[in-house]
Amino acid sequence: EGARENVNGGIYTYGAIDTTNCGPVIAYQPLSSASYYQFKLSSVSMGSYSNSKGWQVISDTGTSLIGAPEDVVEKVAVAA
Repeated sequence: EGARENVNGGIYTYGAIDTTNCGPVIAYQPLSSASYYQFKLSSVSMGSYSNSKGWQVISDTGTSLIGAPEDVVEKVAVAA
């Protein structure tokens, strides 16, 4: 669909605590690989869709690309 107005986006915050956009509970995730900021993503959910299979993921803040298994992307898109 492309870009939409008045839709919440996402934010990465490194080196500080974002009290404007985040609640008081902070959860730290150990890195599987510090070379790529790789860690285990335990679950993903959107609307009525939830999947707790878990994946190794990489946080690449140098791009706006978010990749995921095709079946998960399709189910998240339908639930959005």
